[in-house]
Amino acid sequence: MQPLKTLTHMKIQQGLQKGLQSATKILDEKPANKKPSTHQELYNYILSDLKDMHNTVIYDEKLYNVQGNQSIPALTILNTKQRKDGGIIKLNPHYRTSDQLEALYHEYAHIKDYSLPVYTTDLDEFNLKAIYDKSYLELIEYYANMIAYTLMMPPELLKKNIENNSYNIDKVLEIYGDYEKSSVLQWIIINDTFPCHFAWIMLQKNTSQIQRPLLHDNCYYDHQLNPKPFIEDAMNTDDSAVSIAIRERNNLTDGKINKVSVISGISYHCYAYFEGYLSKELLKEGHPFSIDYDRVLVIGWTESIYNSAEKLGTRVINT
Repeated sequence: MQPLKTLTHMKIQQGLQKGLQSATKILDEKPANKKPSTHQELYNYILSDLKDMHNTVIYDEKLYNVQGNQSIPALTILNTKQRKDGGIIKLNPHYRTSDQLEALYHEYAHIKDYSLPVYTTDLDEFNLKAIYDKSYLELIEYYANMIAYTLMMPPELLKKNIENNSYNIDKVLEIYGDYEKSSVLQWIIINDTFPCHFAWIMLQKNTSQIQRPLLHDNCYYDHQLNPKPFIEDAMNTDDSAVSIAIRERNNLTDGKINKVSVISGISYHCYAYFEGYLSKELLKEGHPFSIDYDRVLVIGWTESIYNSAEKLGTRVINT
């Protein structure tokens, strides 16, 4: 998903509504007793549905967005102008399995929802012109992601899993362990009952220069107003979860830490996750090259809200 800091409250809510409507329509094609209830069943269902629609899934090591100067995880090429005639979904094997899975569901959303153009096919005149509009393209990709995430992590079930585990995010991430960790955390942020914050910090490695961590995403979202910046003060607090994760990343147990810290006079309970040895393929003058980086993901709540949420989860379990 695109960084949450770039989204408005209205766009988030519209995306959630679009995702729910489209995902519900897709799953309603199945009898109630045969709807997928596990991640594996959903995966099998989607592969079977794609096959029934005459789509083939293959691997291609050379998938690039030339305009964006970078590799992409997947691409769909339709056989004809009609989706019913099927096509080929190409997955990039250089991406992690979790990224490939998410990309497959993203392409599936394009194919199933006729309001989302499949760019590589010959479209009618209106859509052919519209797909060259950058804002329109971004909206279509955003909606496809929201549909994919709704299928992967139904919002009401996600909330239930969070509450049943008393807001222990480590345990919630285990439930959704097949999926990209950053996507799960972003999905929690926009679906959770309580205001919370999120950060996605990139630490480039293949350079001799010491660089300031790059904030790919950074937001506080209260589910009423637009997301706003948050993490800078936390990064400047020595005993915050994010500062420790960046500073002690090679010594963290399982690459994770959760703790309470005081940031700008307010106590927060935060979870930070370090992931190393990541890479991304970019293009320079048409030629691919890789950059290596580490990543720190952070999610948190004010301590008072977290404690209330934790107690709510305990009450739900004991009910």
